[in-house]
Amino acid sequence: MLEESKTTHGVKYRIGKFPIVILDGSWKEMGRAFGTLMKQELALMIDFVADMASDAEEIKCRTMMATFPHRIRKYLEGLAEGAGLTASQVDRIAVSRKSILCGLSAPISSSVATWNDYTSGKLILGSNFDYDNDVSNITPCLCLTVFRPNDSALSFASFGYAGTPYITNAFNERGIHLTIANAMPSGGNLFIENRFFTPTALMNAMMECENLDDFRTYLWSTKSSFSYLATIADALSARIFEWSSFDVKQRTTTTRPGLSVITNHFTEKSWGMPRPDDLSYWLTRTRRKNLLNLAAHFKGAIDEEVMKDILSTPVEQLGSMSGATKYQTIVVPSEMKLLFNIPNYQEWTEINFAQLFQINTKTKKEA
Repeated sequence: MLEESKTTHGVKYRIGKFPIVILDGSWKEMGRAFGTLMKQELALMIDFVADMASDAEEIKCRTMMATFPHRIRKYLEGLAEGAGLTASQVDRIAVSRKSILCGLSAPISSSVATWNDYTSGKLILGSNFDYDNDVSNITPCLCLTVFRPNDSALSFASFGYAGTPYITNAFNERGIHLTIANAMPSGGNLFIENRFFTPTALMNAMMECENLDDFRTYLWSTKSSFSYLATIADALSARIFEWSSFDVKQRTTTTRPGLSVITNHFTEKSWGMPRPDDLSYWLTRTRRKNLLNLAAHFKGAIDEEVMKDILSTPVEQLGSMSGATKYQTIVVPSEMKLLFNIPNYQEWTEINFAQLFQINTKTKKEA
């Protein structure tokens, strides 16, 4: 991991082609540091959403931005200052219709969480993140952002696209991992604009929740703006929450202790709803069945290398990976470890979260 650049309240590293940005300070200070360090990547994101720069889109962005928590609005305000962007440009990156439609805030994903008898005991959670639209031109914008706020909130790291202030794949200093997936096939395509934008509100959860019970309370207490599947995991186990805009249920119906597979539909029987049509909804049932079979085949032998093989098995070969898979992650909470792969861009790479939460971002003069 090589240091690339540094500014007040932030430092940017690269590991291969992949940027890691570590921030500390107030939320506006962290935003300003991110904008300064990631100008090039943010310019690519601006180009990506440029064709949505209409008056109607501007109004829609402002409406959604009004639902963002105060801390996140201050962060984006600082980001605009640091990058030399206008507020409307930053808003469009964050919540433009193109960002939403391309799934940046709710990927089509396949995840498999294994622990107990499926592994050596430790939890290993692997995920494929798929986007139904072409987002290949913003692959260089994928980054890991480490937030270390000075307001007593927990530090956390978020994997995603530069300038998109929401959680799809994150890890906090207490060793809790959170990932979300699009659950529209079961929860419906209803988006409620006057609620907190759920993937952004989950940043608050990462800052406040110290264990799985805290996350459960948060999810049960929060109305979602859309339908998601939320997976939370610690060193010992994972819990799945099927979270629609009208209700939330923890998945309890299981015959496989130590194994949870998450694609894009609900499976908790207490919903009483039929399974979605497979061909209409991204082969969500096929991908789930394939991952269940692969996990059963490797039961007792699943480690990080086996998980890589499971994630990289194509749908056509009874796996879950497809041409839409833009990146893959494996998380081992007990070791504060993330492995990620960006197909045709960066091979499997390992990151230690514990190290990132402790790096000194101060310059010698500030220290």
